[in-house]
Amino acid sequence: MLSALLLGVVVGFVVEVLSRSTAGDPLLWNDTTIYQSLSHQPLLSAALWTSVKPPLTALMLKVFPTPQGFAWAQGVVYVVSCLTLVAVVCSFFARRWAQLVATTVLLGVASSTPMTLWNRSVLSDSLSVSLVLLGVAAGLVAVRSPTRCNLVLVVVALALNVENRYAQLASVAVVGGLLVAAGIATRRRSLYGSTLVVVGLCAVAVAGLGVLQESTSGLTASETSDIYLVRVFPFPGEVAWFAAHGMPDAQGINAAAGATTAMPGASKVVVVPDPALEHWVATEGSWTYLEWLAEHPSELVSQPLERPELAFNFANGDLEFYAPLGQSPSPLDPVVWPAWWWLVLLGVPGVVLVALRRLWRHPMVVVGVVLVPVGILQMGFAWFAAAQETTRHTLDGFVEVRLGVLLVVLLGLLHERAAPQGAASDRP
Repeated sequence: MLSALLLGVVVGFVVEVLSRSTAGDPLLWNDTTIYQSLSHQPLLSAALWTSVKPPLTALMLKVFPTPQGFAWAQGVVYVVSCLTLVAVVCSFFARRWAQLVATTVLLGVASSTPMTLWNRSVLSDSLSVSLVLLGVAAGLVAVRSPTRCNLVLVVVALALNVENRYAQLASVAVVGGLLVAAGIATRRRSLYGSTLVVVGLCAVAVAGLGVLQESTSGLTASETSDIYLVRVFPFPGEVAWFAAHGMPDAQGINAAAGATTAMPGASKVVVVPDPALEHWVATEGSWTYLEWLAEHPSELVSQPLERPELAFNFANGDLEFYAPLGQSPSPLDPVVWPAWWWLVLLGVPGVVLVALRRLWRHPMVVVGVVLVPVGILQMGFAWFAAAQETTRHTLDGFVEVRLGVLLVVLLGLLHERAAPQGAASDRP
């Protein structure tokens, strides 16, 4: 009976997601044109690998060049990624009822509108979410059985995340650093510790390669310009600091800020048509902005929390803005994709149960505890790296945080001690 219910949940999820992915014409956005153009570049061309967009989505468009084919393919990839993660998580539970609960919860979250709406868009977002899910699955397998093969799979998953979205650079670098630290700190003087160090260094190298690709693409200069328009130019105090560090035309910037009126509920976006200023922002703006953040670390917390949000063209934080017209939100969204503060309420009992059962070294706890701060870091990195479409760019980190909390809560609720020898089991 439980096996039939489990199969029904899986089949229902597959049908629901694939039907939504192919229910109408795919959505084409401004970024779609860039990806389509890149997909026509030769496979080994510098234009493909050092463009303003990472190459993975363009490579997928090479294989599935039509919007309909691309939407169908990324829907299949998403379904496979979700089921892979579910299979790995269920492998930690012996009882069929626990597997059913874990499957229902994870696939319920995976079927929510914020997770599935991207399957109809010719963008990198659906593939990005799928790669996060596969990365988590690879991490769980590697923590449970840290063989060289499993650790290499983790590096491959991290590399694919970077080559699909540069916003994952910080997360990949941090995970690589954690692997190096774990390898150095391990008490086992064996190939195991050395392997962790090597794999961690490979992950850091992957992040470094992504930084090199992004820096040569021109993307950094474009995003830096957007940051100055909404986070520097509107504020005289910031303008004075940057002027003292080489930024030209402070007087013109303040005059333009005074003459600019913000739209209701939006932050002020100050455009200053000054070629000398534009050149300075493109060549010196990134490092100067980083220096400003280093001297004002409180801004790392206060800026993202300021309202109206210091961003523009970001759908006012509403992910459903990107949903296809006519697609109704899932009635389960409030349950499976609740407000962020519900994560805190869920996380507390999960942590308590894990502590009471002394499960701190369980792979689901290790990966979950890593995912939450890494996800928060990814959201912060994505937000500070761009001032447009921050709602989209921070999605991966939010998914990582939610998965981290869910892994800990599911383990705390469903874990059972090994049954005594000869005890009855509901496994077939």
